[in-house]
Amino acid sequence: MVAAYRLAPLTAFLAQRLGLVKVQYFSQPNLLAGEALVPEFLQSQVTPQALADALTQQLTDAGARPHREAAFEAIHLQLRQDGASKAATAVLALLHDRGIGV
Repeated sequence: MVAAYRLAPLTAFLAQRLGLVKVQYFSQPNLLAGEALVPEFLQSQVTPQALADALTQQLTDAGARPHREAAFEAIHLQLRQDGASKAATAVLALLHDRGIGV
């Protein structure tokens, strides 16, 4: 995975000048992990060659793979909240409260 983000030039200029960006990372995996799990590219850094090189590095660096996979697994476990079951329980409770039998 490689993350790239480009804004309209005026928007990027204003965001940088006004100090609107206050996070160290912009991609969701990096934000959740608190570290650079995936390479990030902003504005002029976003070039086909830079993205290809970073993706190639990600795919071929077997030494970094175990840490990255463990970090993604930890993020998955942190986010997994059994949403489908909680939603079904909430719907059934709502139906019950309204006197609708299921």
